[in-house]
Amino acid sequence: MRTLYKILFEVKLLHGFYLTDPEGNAIFDLPAQEDRMNFLLSRFSTDVSPVNEDVTFTLSPQQQSVFNNYHLRLVASYSGCQVVVEVTESGIAGGNTVYTPVVSLPDNLNLLIGITETRSFLDQITNARMQRAVKAARYFSNERVFGPKVSPSLSSPLPALVAGYPYEQGELANFGVDDTGAYYFYNVGNPSNKDRWVHFKGEGFSGEPDRLVVSPRSYYSFSAADNVSNAVIELRDANGTSITTQVFTDPVRLGRVMLDYRPFLKKPPDAMEPPALIPPPVLNTLPDSGVGDAILYTLFVTGDNGYSRQVPVIFRTEAMGDEWGWIQIQRTVSDPAYNLLDADGRLVTQTKPDGTTIPHRIFEIWLKSRFTYWRYQNDEGGQLKAPAAPNDVFLDLVGANLVTKTPRFITYRAGYFLNEADDTYHFLPNPEFETLPVISANQSFSNIPVAASTLFPVN
Repeated sequence: MRTLYKILFEVKLLHGFYLTDPEGNAIFDLPAQEDRMNFLLSRFSTDVSPVNEDVTFTLSPQQQSVFNNYHLRLVASYSGCQVVVEVTESGIAGGNTVYTPVVSLPDNLNLLIGITETRSFLDQITNARMQRAVKAARYFSNERVFGPKVSPSLSSPLPALVAGYPYEQGELANFGVDDTGAYYFYNVGNPSNKDRWVHFKGEGFSGEPDRLVVSPRSYYSFSAADNVSNAVIELRDANGTSITTQVFTDPVRLGRVMLDYRPFLKKPPDAMEPPALIPPPVLNTLPDSGVGDAILYTLFVTGDNGYSRQVPVIFRTEAMGDEWGWIQIQRTVSDPAYNLLDADGRLVTQTKPDGTTIPHRIFEIWLKSRFTYWRYQNDEGGQLKAPAAPNDVFLDLVGANLVTKTPRFITYRAGYFLNEADDTYHFLPNPEFETLPVISANQSFSNIPVAASTLFPVN
C-alpha cells in the first residue's frame, strides 16, 4: 500500500523587502491570491531570494511529537512553509478525488510553528514601532484575537486612526477598504500639517496588534518622557478578572521594571525556616494552550502624571525560546474560511476528473519593509547644494544634507523614484539595507554617503 501525503495548509510570509519591484510594484498590490501566488512563482523561476534566506520555520520537541502522532510533516516552501499530512484518497459523486487524513484530526488540534531568525536581520528590514513598553514576538493565528481577520491573512486587523495617539514613523493604521496608511512626521518649512500618511493598497498587514508573545519573566519600560515615579501594573485575564498586581516606585523616575509571573522563593521572617515557594498565577501559556483557551491577557498600567496604558500579551513557557514570531493554527475555528478541513473531515484540496485541483488552504502574513527618510550626506562632510530638477521633486535641502520629501520602504533590489507629474522614473542611490536607521525628533533616517558629483554637488 502506497504512502500518500498532501498539503494540509501553507503559510506564505510575504515581506515587502523581498517582494517589491524597482518601480515600486509590490505583491500586496495584487487583490487576488492566485495572482500573488503567480507573482511568487515568477520570483522563484528567476531565482530571486526569498525571506527563507533569513528565517526558518521550526517545531518545539512537544510539537514534533504532536506532528508525529497525527502523521504531519513541516516542510519549507518558497517564501514560507507547508504542513503536509498522510491521507487516503477516494472518489465522490461528480468524479472528484478527495483526501482524508489517515489519523483523524480533532477539532481542537493546535499546531504551533516558530519563526526563527537565521541571523539578527529581520527586525532591521521590517516596519515596526520603535518605542514599545514591552518587547514581544509576533503572533499569527487562524482564529481571531481581536476583530475578524481579513482572509487569508493570519494577522489581527490594524486599528483605525486614533486621534491623539503618539504615532511613530512607519506605524500602520487602517483607513478603510483596501486602504492602509503609514505615518510620518514632516517639518521642512514648518508646514501647518506635520502629521502625514503614505497610503497603499491592502488591509492584511501585520502591525502592532500582532506583537503579543512574551515570557512569564519580562520587562516593562517607561520612557523619560513618561515621567513616571510610581506605577501599578495589574494583570487581567481574558474575562477582565484581576490575576495579580505589582507596585513599583523610584525616587527619581521609573525606567525598566521586571514583571515576573514565575514561581519564586520568598525569604521568611525567621531565617531558621526554609524559604517558602510562592505559587505563581495560573496562566494559559503556549504551547500547551490552544487558541480557544483564553490565552490573551492584558497589562493595565497606571502611574503618576496621568500615565495609563493597556498592553495585551500572550505568555509562552520559558523553554520555548526567543523566536521572532509564532504561528498557531487550529483545525476548526470560528470563521469557516480558515478551517483546515471541510465539513466531512476531508482536506479542502480536491482533484477534478480533468486533473485540475481545488487548492489547499494558503494563509498569508504580510510585512511592510522598514520605512525611513533617505538622507544623502557628502562623504567628506561638505555642504550639499539644493537639489536641481528633476531631483527637486524628490529631495529637500535640510542643513548640509539632502533628504527625501517622504520616507521610503527599503527593498532588496534598488528602487526608482517616480515623478508623478510626467510618469517618469529616476534613480538615486539606495541605502544599504543592513545599515541601522538613525532616530531623531520623531523621524527615522537611513544615511547614504555620497561623493561630490554633478548629481550631488557641494558648495
